[in-house]
Amino acid sequence: KFSGSFFYLGHIRKDKGIEFLVEAFKDKRLSSFKLDIYGPIWGQLEKKDILNEEIFKDISNINYYGPVLPDKVNEIIASHDALIFPTISPAEGYPGTVIESLMIGTPVLASRWLYLPEILNQNNSILFRPFSKSSIIKAVQKYSKSKKIQEKLSKGCLFSAKTLFSLDKQSNILLN
Repeated sequence: KFSGSFFYLGHIRKDKGIEFLVEAFKDKRLSSFKLDIYGPIWGQLEKKDILNEEIFKDISNINYYGPVLPDKVNEIIASHDALIFPTISPAEGYPGTVIESLMIGTPVLASRWLYLPEILNQNNSILFRPFSKSSIIKAVQKYSKSKKIQEKLSKGCLFSAKTLFSLDKQSNILLN
């Protein structure tokens, strides 16, 4: 059942696109949706930057929860409608959060970036333009407006997980 609850789980850094994500959820078009942010704050994000408590103080639909213990990750993923992953990192590969979301059947809204389109497609995700607040807004709106899209993507996640990341498939790749 769709609840309007989205999440980001990962390192909180500029190259993860976190500023675009926060700006999108500050927009009045997404004010009825909730964004939960999990993960350690890294590097250049200091008090003057996007995750300053003063900035969050007046944003009722964004919550920052800090780092997460590994045994809580699946519970967090399963308790939200979709993962939003706006990465712009030049070092991005196959993020664990994305793979774990697929395994649980939680759809992913992600930037069309580097290797992500190798595991994310129109059957399990909505890909959006990187570096773009408006693209994030459009992806959330598209996902939110249709139960049919939500169900299709959830089923697609499980299918992708089974075909791309099953124990048999990964064992064969490793052995070869």
